[in-house]
Formats: sequence, structure tokens, C-alpha cells
Amino acid sequence: MGAVVPHAEEDLSETAAPVAEPGAVSQPWSAMAFTRGAVTKTLDQALLLETLFSIRKPGEPVTVGMAVHPVWTDLATGRRASPYLRANFTLAEQLAVDASTLAFASQVLQIDDAALVVPVSFEAASTSRGRELLSGWMNQHADALASRIILELVHLSAGTPRGRLQEVVYALMARAPRLMARAEPSRAMVALLQDCRIASVSLDCSAAARDDLPGLLKAFGGAAKNIAPVLCALGIPDSGAVEMARAAGFSHATLNSD
Repeated sequence: MGAVVPHAEEDLSETAAPVAEPGAVSQPWSAMAFTRGAVTKTLDQALLLETLFSIRKPGEPVTVGMAVHPVWTDLATGRRASPYLRANFTLAEQLAVDASTLAFASQVLQIDDAALVVPVSFEAASTSRGRELLSGWMNQHADALASRIILELVHLSAGTPRGRLQEVVYALMARAPRLMARAEPSRAMVALLQDCRIASVSLDCSAAARDDLPGLLKAFGGAAKNIAPVLCALGIPDSGAVEMARAAGFSHATLNSD
């Protein structure tokens, strides 16, 4: 295992930044057959752009960039799938999502100069097939990785092996110092990230019921306040919830794009 990496400095700008129009970016995706047991669903993926805000200071949130947000819809029912569905994807399905996400992010980077959060699966960073895909993309965007790309490591769980996670985090932070990890809302997950010295931690709030959100934000913000200089609440439903996130100790947030 490599040496412990110190916390990255706070590097999400607090200066307002213009962002790209979502319609200016095409969707590099086709429908995917998703089978579990005897049930097969045809999923359509949309890659959304959500505005990233700094919410450190009271008052109007400051736009500092964007975040890529993959969502899936069951074509048979028209219903939006749970964001936790991805935990059931096979490696091939995970990497297909990663490939489309990275292709979409490349388009955004060509037309916009703001910070960009790009989610990539733990599988992409920890398997040979995934590392080949991710390394090639990182080589294409080396300058942006050093200045404005925030890679967001997703599909982590409290059961992820600690040593394996630390190895992946240290390797990625050598090239992507703004690395963010998306955490499950649990103390076990926070404990797992405690020793990684990661730059940012995110919490997906998009599936939380509105009434449950204050408690979720407060509990997670309190538990995670010392593990990263940046805490980001993703998929906040409205401006009122943004104030809740700020009070709970979050520094950044995105608004739900639905």
C-alpha cells in the first residue's frame, strides 16, 4: 500500500461560473437489456447535467460548475429506476455505463470551462478492463483533470475492502487530485472512507423522501464532517433543502434535475 495521501486543498472555486446548456450535448447511449432471474427489463439511460453550487455562505448559492447524472427509465412502464439499481449491474453493464458517461463528459468539456463532476464506477477504477477505459480517457483530458474535473467514485459500499479502496483512491488522486467518493448514508461507510484522505465526499439525496431529508443530511453531515474538506449533497429537491444541507455542514450541492 502506498504512503498516506494528505487531504487535497479546497479547490472547488467559489466564483460564479457559466455552464453549458444541456441540449448542446448529445447522448452517447442505446437501450440496454437488464436481466435478473427470470425478469428482463429494457432500460433507457439519460445523462443529465445538474448545476453544481457552492453553499458555504448564507444567501444565494453560487454556481461553480456541473455534475453528470446518469438516470435509467424502464421503457415498459415509463418509470424512473432507483439510483441504487446500478448496484445490481454486471461488470460489463457497469463499464458500458462508464463508457457512455465518459464520452458524454468529453463533449461537455469541449464546450464549457467550468468544473465538472464525472461519476465513474469502482469497477472502472479497480479492474483491468475498467482501468484501460479510464486511463485512456484521463490521458485525453490531463490538463482538465489537474484543474477542473472532479472524478466521482461511485458504486461503493460499506463492504468494499478497505485496502483495495485505499489503493484505488491513492492511484486516482495521483492524476485526479479533486477525487470525490459517493458514500452510502451509513456510519460504516463513513468509517471506511476515514483513512483514505479523499478530497471530497458526496451523498446521493435524489431518492430520499422529502420528510426524511433533514434527518439524513444532519446525520451524514455530522458523521462525515472530518473526513473531507468538501461535502456535496447531490440531487437536492429544492432551495429549502439547500439551506438544510448548508446547516448540516455540506459545502456544495446539486439540484435534482427531474
